[in-house]
Amino acid sequence: KLIDSGKLAIKLPDSVPPNVAASFTVLFPTVITIFVVSIVGFCLEQFLGLTAFQLIAKIMAPVEAIMTGLPGYLVVVLIMMLLWWFGIHGPNVMSAVTTPFMTRMFTVNDAIFAATGSTKLGTTAVVDGVEESYHIISTPFGSAFFSHTGSGITGGLIIAIMLFSKRDDFKAIAKLAIPCGIFNINEPIIFGIPMVMNPILGIPFFLAPVCSVIIGYVLTAIGICPVFVINAPWTTPTGILGFLASGGNFMGALCQLIAFASTILIYTPFVIATNSQAAEA
Repeated sequence: KLIDSGKLAIKLPDSVPPNVAASFTVLFPTVITIFVVSIVGFCLEQFLGLTAFQLIAKIMAPVEAIMTGLPGYLVVVLIMMLLWWFGIHGPNVMSAVTTPFMTRMFTVNDAIFAATGSTKLGTTAVVDGVEESYHIISTPFGSAFFSHTGSGITGGLIIAIMLFSKRDDFKAIAKLAIPCGIFNINEPIIFGIPMVMNPILGIPFFLAPVCSVIIGYVLTAIGICPVFVINAPWTTPTGILGFLASGGNFMGALCQLIAFASTILIYTPFVIATNSQAAEA
């Protein structure tokens, strides 16, 4: 608003290059904005004993609890898959909502792991002056159980097609999609089959990630799967990602592979059902 008003702009001669003049245009509005924000932050700390970030965290705590609990996270998963079903990149669209909560949970987990070296659920440590315990759902959990081999866990679909499909067009697309699927990129299979607006394969497309997330959560909650505390690159192949994200624990890899195997079972009957369909020209 201050910049748009033009009242605080510094007028410079026409000989001054435009990019230099533009930097002076925002100089006073920037100084005033920083000054006002600093005063607000100072008042919050003096009268409430909280920084602006701590106040925001307290206000958002109920939403955070929903987003990082299993029921709330499953709703987010279904919304992302619904967007994908319409051909829209669900995780990218929802990242503005999910990233702040997932990142904070990961940050807490990472700090606990750095302090204790343990990946056992229930481990606690003091983080920023507060006693914190591990959170099951965080950024690496999503990478390991929601999006391994790509959203919808279409790696399970690829294997089901190679084993049970009688359609040459599906097999051709699946073969081309294997290298990408290994590194969790599945646009070739999503738009090649296609999964978009597909009434038959759309059903397991929703069910597979939901099942995988539930398996990962339950196995972690009962102590079989370690908490995932390392944010390994999302392109890391299935199994290796679970091993790295759990701090080098083979049970992390095994649990991720168990979740992946369940998606193959989910896709299989629907792949068999498509055998009766005539391949499109």
